[in-house]
Amino acid sequence: MGKWEMVRLGDVAEIQGGYAFKSERFINNGVPIIRIGNLEDDVVNIDKNICYTREFWNDNKAFRVLKNDILIAMSGATVGKIGLFLLKEPALLNQRVSKISVNTKLVTNRFVYHYVKSGLFMEQVKKLSFGCAQPNISGKQISDIQIPLPPLEVQRKIAETLDAASELLAMRKKQLAELDKLIQSVFYDMFNAYFKDFNCYKKLPNLCDFIDYRGKTPEKSEYGIPLITAKNVKDNKFSIEPREFILESTYKSIMTRGFPKINDVIFTTEAPLGNVCRIPSIFDKFAVGQTIIAMQPKSNIMNSEYLEFALTSKEFQGEMLKRSSGSTVKGIRSKELVKISIPLPPFPLQTIFAEIVQKIEEQKVLVQKAINETQALFDSLMNEYFE
Repeated sequence: MGKWEMVRLGDVAEIQGGYAFKSERFINNGVPIIRIGNLEDDVVNIDKNICYTREFWNDNKAFRVLKNDILIAMSGATVGKIGLFLLKEPALLNQRVSKISVNTKLVTNRFVYHYVKSGLFMEQVKKLSFGCAQPNISGKQISDIQIPLPPLEVQRKIAETLDAASELLAMRKKQLAELDKLIQSVFYDMFNAYFKDFNCYKKLPNLCDFIDYRGKTPEKSEYGIPLITAKNVKDNKFSIEPREFILESTYKSIMTRGFPKINDVIFTTEAPLGNVCRIPSIFDKFAVGQTIIAMQPKSNIMNSEYLEFALTSKEFQGEMLKRSSGSTVKGIRSKELVKISIPLPPFPLQTIFAEIVQKIEEQKVLVQKAINETQALFDSLMNEYFE
């Protein structure tokens, strides 16, 4: 990047902050207001219940959001978060969000968009943001951040290359999501009739054993036996991060309520409540933390694949919420959890479902590998251009 001139972002683009809209004047189906919460996964979503009048749009050009405007969060935990507004319909800019409108004679919109998503730009944002409880950054500070200025034709080529890699990455992530939807679809096709037949329902303790270490907080260490906690269950998927450990000696002394094993179903009892996943074959042995329960299906009665999706069903989740407690942080006690029933389909049918899940998960592994490779390519290109 050193071969290109560095200039202030404010010299090649206008940074405009948003307006402090009054919530009592919000209307439905007017001109949508873009707030920090509308910046999701690098795109901008709108909420047609949070709108202002068309008259305000007509009279306040500075706060209009136009197609291809780059938006940036200016405060809070998501300071520096980027979104690209791709809609043709009009929108308005709320306070705590700024828009970056480029001078197309000097820079291309896509080049600037990729740069402001780079690690180099985000590193500068984090250094400049201020405020203890809630980080903030000003429009003046954003304007002063340095940006490389290659010739326009070079900018276009860089943007085209990054766009292609980004589109490929998005396509593969969509493939992975479609495979998840396929499993859900197969589950409901095979078992929907049983969910409607209340004669099929059995309480959880009749179907699986609970391994519950809530109330015990083991001392953590820098190495040793992996400790699985609620933090490792994200969006009903297992995440190896964050990695936490307990000593072997601690493991031997505390594991008195049973041993969780691979393919057991993890259920989070609070913060967040009701996330579910199966334990993958990553560890030889492991411990489970305070806010989760490991469920082991009883042999020849229920399998883990069926149990996992039964626990994520709207029927189970609805009953779970009815029995939960807590105003700020929702949770469920064991004595309430054991009262919940789920359908018990024939075990051979569950086995067929498990075999289908296994085949789809084999495809997911291949797609995930392709995602990792594409992400590595994209990151490498970003480093080449912007680091």
